[in-house]
Amino acid sequence: MSLPNALLLDLDNTVLAFDQAVEQSWADVARTYAQQLNGVTSQRLLSALLHSRDLFWADSVRNQWGRNNPAEAHVQVVRSALTDLGFSRTDVAEEIAQAHTDNFDRSVAPFPGAIDALRRLRQQGVRLALVTNGGAEPQRRKIRQFHLETLVDGIFISGELGYGKPDPRVFRQALEALGARHSDAWMVGDSLEDDIAPAQALGITGVWVDWQGKGLPEGSKVKPDRIVRELREVVG
Repeated sequence: MSLPNALLLDLDNTVLAFDQAVEQSWADVARTYAQQLNGVTSQRLLSALLHSRDLFWADSVRNQWGRNNPAEAHVQVVRSALTDLGFSRTDVAEEIAQAHTDNFDRSVAPFPGAIDALRRLRQQGVRLALVTNGGAEPQRRKIRQFHLETLVDGIFISGELGYGKPDPRVFRQALEALGARHSDAWMVGDSLEDDIAPAQALGITGVWVDWQGKGLPEGSKVKPDRIVRELREVVG
């Protein structure tokens, strides 16, 4: 496929190895804080934290709120995990949550080759926009950390706009800012529901980043126009 005039990019798990950093951070805090919780092994603490995390983010209302308030969401996740383990010390919950936030900020990084891919796309004349869901400050912080604002022509964050993917308005707004037609644009992202399906509904080519290499879920109603393992495959 020849490159389009415009390319819309998801941020987390597309440009940045978000989930990998999250998993590593929770493992690190479990090892660090298990010794402060008498009778709890690091593996048991980690299991409780991951179980609490999964329950929290599985709820659509909490998910929406948590994206815009990640630090507070982490506190709720830790409190629930400690309660399941029989502890109720709020100060420890807040300390663990802050450690997780700090660990993540230190460990999150672009996927190998992702930054070079953005540079090569720009060199080939493709106009780029980041289209990401999440709170304004945490998303901007990651963008600044890796100087992504210097590599794209537009940045669209749900926490700043008041709406985000899969709302068609954010796709239309990004394309308008890039001066591109829907038929000559791609949306590249890891979410079939938030990135690919809504983009395709507008006539935008959907490129799914299957960064885990698991393939399409069985019975998936969303059929991407193209599947890649990593962003650098998009350049060719």
